[in-house]
Amino acid sequence: MANLMLHRDLLLYFNKLPVKVQKKVAEFIDLFQKNPLDPVIGLHALKETMLDPKVRGARLPDGYRAIIIAPEKGDTYLLMHIDAHDKAYAWARNKKFEVHERTGIFQVFDVKAIEEAAQQSSPPPPSGTGYPFSDMTDDELFQAGVPRPLLPAVRAIRSDEALENLSTYLPVDCREVLRGMAAGMTLDESLDEMLGLSAQEMAAHVPEGTGDFSKIDTAASFDLVLVEGEEHLKEVLQASLEEWRVFLHPYQKKLVEWETKGPMNITGAAGTGKTVALIHRAVHLAKKLTNPKSRVLVTNYTTNLSVTIKHHIKRLCPETAERIEVTNL
Repeated sequence: MANLMLHRDLLLYFNKLPVKVQKKVAEFIDLFQKNPLDPVIGLHALKETMLDPKVRGARLPDGYRAIIIAPEKGDTYLLMHIDAHDKAYAWARNKKFEVHERTGIFQVFDVKAIEEAAQQSSPPPPSGTGYPFSDMTDDELFQAGVPRPLLPAVRAIRSDEALENLSTYLPVDCREVLRGMAAGMTLDESLDEMLGLSAQEMAAHVPEGTGDFSKIDTAASFDLVLVEGEEHLKEVLQASLEEWRVFLHPYQKKLVEWETKGPMNITGAAGTGKTVALIHRAVHLAKKLTNPKSRVLVTNYTTNLSVTIKHHIKRLCPETAERIEVTNL
């Protein structure tokens, strides 16, 4: 029996698919997990047209196609993308779908796109400015989660501006670790702070190769969720805040569940997930309350944000919402 993991972007985009396709996907998942080679599924290789030989296509109604990544080792397949025939294949054509051989994290990247982005970046400052990546060895960059094909492009980064220009094209985990090092962290500090991964945790998920998916369902993941049949898929798709509840960043989860005996201070730039962590932390603490009269207090500085946070808490965990007071100063 095969396992099937779905990519976050597909889940967030799912409701935009035609209804007929949505219904077929739910049936497709059950059939696939019983036998991925069932002729009804129509799984077929695309080696001649794809950069990554692991890419497979599968037929769906109304000319739609599912993009599936087959493992070179293991029985876990990845359902990555669904679109009309030509658009689906164009999306996958130049991408690599790999488990990083040092961190064990699944990554998607387009080598051609990042090379072009690197060439269009602003000229580097004069040599000797000491930007963190310029003096790192290939092995150190690789340990930071940089895929081997992207090592030259990352090594060429000489400024924060250049790093941000490439950020869109880098795998999420790799991007966050590089940002940490650019901010002054050591490699080990950045791996721990940005990914929440220790050396021991990474060692436990080291694959035998980039196509080894045998440990992918238990490794740290930014974008994948294991779906256990049609009913589980419905639960995931219908759940509120699935992109927060299911895809909590590994380090955010570490902060959310941190057993601290005093204050904790979390900092980060806009968009790094501080509010997401705050919401989950409040729910986590509320679930641990033993006195029925006790409450968790969440405060901030704007009325609109208070309303938004309260709304999200209710959708995320209705049973604890009444035990969390949200207000603004």
